[in-house]
Amino acid sequence: MPNHPAQPHSPKRRGEVIEMDFMLQAVSHGFSLCLPYGDSDSFDFVVDAHSRFSRVQVKSTGRLHKNGYLVGACHFGPRGTKQAYTPDQIDFLAVCVVPHRAWYIIPVRNFSPRKWLSFYPHHPHSRARFEHFREAWCQLACPSATTTRCPLQAGGAPCAQPPIIVPADTPMILTTDHGPVRELRLNRPPVNALNAELVTALKQAVETAPRENIRALVLSGSPGRFCGGLDLPLLIGLDRPGIAALWRDFYGLLRALVASPIPIAAAITGHAPAGGTVLPMFCDTRCMAQGDFKLGLNEVQVGIALPPIILAALQRLVGPRQAERLAVAGLLVTPDEALKIGLIDQLVPADQVIEQAVAWCQNLLRLPAEAMSETRRQARADLVALFDRKLESELDEVTAGWWTPSTQATLKAVAEKLKKK
Repeated sequence: MPNHPAQPHSPKRRGEVIEMDFMLQAVSHGFSLCLPYGDSDSFDFVVDAHSRFSRVQVKSTGRLHKNGYLVGACHFGPRGTKQAYTPDQIDFLAVCVVPHRAWYIIPVRNFSPRKWLSFYPHHPHSRARFEHFREAWCQLACPSATTTRCPLQAGGAPCAQPPIIVPADTPMILTTDHGPVRELRLNRPPVNALNAELVTALKQAVETAPRENIRALVLSGSPGRFCGGLDLPLLIGLDRPGIAALWRDFYGLLRALVASPIPIAAAITGHAPAGGTVLPMFCDTRCMAQGDFKLGLNEVQVGIALPPIILAALQRLVGPRQAERLAVAGLLVTPDEALKIGLIDQLVPADQVIEQAVAWCQNLLRLPAEAMSETRRQARADLVALFDRKLESELDEVTAGWWTPSTQATLKAVAEKLKKK
């Protein structure tokens, strides 16, 4: 957001400045804009994302209420009463939290019929339900959220398809059962970045499956985006206890993957940097989609020393020399190179990656159950042993490393770049 000497006192002038910033941000992300004629429409702009159009209402807030920034997702009706925005009126609400220079791009169906929304860019917690829409400008280009017919054209209809990106009540883990094989799909747009809630939800899903007579798991992601690793723009705002809890919970998730009594296949559906590579490393096998994707442990590049337990798992997977090459430089590699060095086990067409992962599980389940399970237990005992030792000192070191001045400076710089994408 441009630096303004002071926030204008006039509400009208303040609104004009925020709308100007929205236009600058939208144009910088490659979108075109036009304005509705007159004041009769409920939206401020029509955004053209490569001939896909959406109606956007812009709001701003600097008002703290119960530790959150409050904004009205409503307008004045015919009798002067406040009414919530509906999908018939707008497609997106663009909210600027001025003190933090943070934009939220939220599909209307993710908040309607609520009239008041709260945002927590300064202190994310369980009530921060809209954080995954922070700087989510890519939502405006989503085909399921826009229409190819401009609503300003004569006779033009509002959005031909409902702007559902992720309904508010949709869980972060989507489950699909393929017979005795359950698929757990990461569902935190836009890139399935890991936050505390997603880590907890995935751990619970992994631990619950065997008790529900599921015999194997497939861990998948969105097409083109398996998992973007830790959500740095969100986590950079956490305090020391929050970061310590995150690392403790993340280690708990990795242990759940390693110690699962049933096989787990990773279906890597696209980009998988950092934590997006860590999760498959602790699964039984890794099947990746062909394409112009990247994966690898690039923690060093973003200022984080690779945790010892993750380095040990990498060494087990690709050998000490390759692990050193990948980890020390924080390299991201192509799927072809990943297959060559053993970081993944299969490389298949993108539309077959989940199918192949399910097939791998099904083939394993055709084997004599007790013999397969016991051999698998013995083969993975070294991985489980990594978690059976006392990890308190390691977790303390990993958490302390997060707060070193050089790490914080690098993390903040990376987070700012990610916000601008």
